Amino acid sequence: MPPIGLSELILISVIALLLFGPDQLPELARKLGSLTATLQKQSDSLRRAFYNSIYPPLLPPESSVKVNKDSSDAPPDSKSMLLNSDNQTAASLDDRSQNKGDQ
Repeated sequence: MPPIGLSELILISVIALLLFGPDQLPELARKLGSLTATLQKQSDSLRRAFYNSIYPPLLPPESSVKVNKDSSDAPPDSKSMLLNSDNQTAASLDDRSQNKGDQ
């Protein structure tokens, strides 16, 4: 299909204006835009379903994955890491001050 040029677009607009009138043309444009969006969503959904049937996902959806928060394999969050490092730093400073007092 050849691309539509400016002159063809103007001709189509004038014919649509003559056929539908200035009152119905905005409503028709809204309906056409809504139809285009719906068709695009359905096309994406079909394409995704086809792709997933050929290449199944490696992991199940996140909603079905159960995460154990008490797992020792889970990385600690940043707040607990900061608290632990502050406690270790305070403990090492206390040890140093005690060692200087012993000397």
